Amino acid sequence: MNRTLTLTLTSLSMALGLGVGALAADFDTLDADGDGYVSMAEFQEALPGVSVDAFLNADKNADGALSEEEVSAAQAEGILPPSEG
Repeated sequence: MNRTLTLTLTSLSMALGLGVGALAADFDTLDADGDGYVSMAEFQEALPGVSVDAFLNADKNADGALSEEEVSAAQAEGILPPSEG
């Protein structure tokens, strides 16, 4: 998902009162550079309305990056929005 679409969806979601949680957070979208991890910068770019605390809570090994397993676990726990399908 490109930045313009992400920002548009975020704005629309917030305007409709859906909150950012209504946006999908699939790993491939979050991992913009494709290195296998989601950095704080990638996280904030893809999910600008989701708190930094959500990232920190999802980062179970406290290495400053989210693995695919950490993202999946955080989605299952309701820390991060679910994937698209």
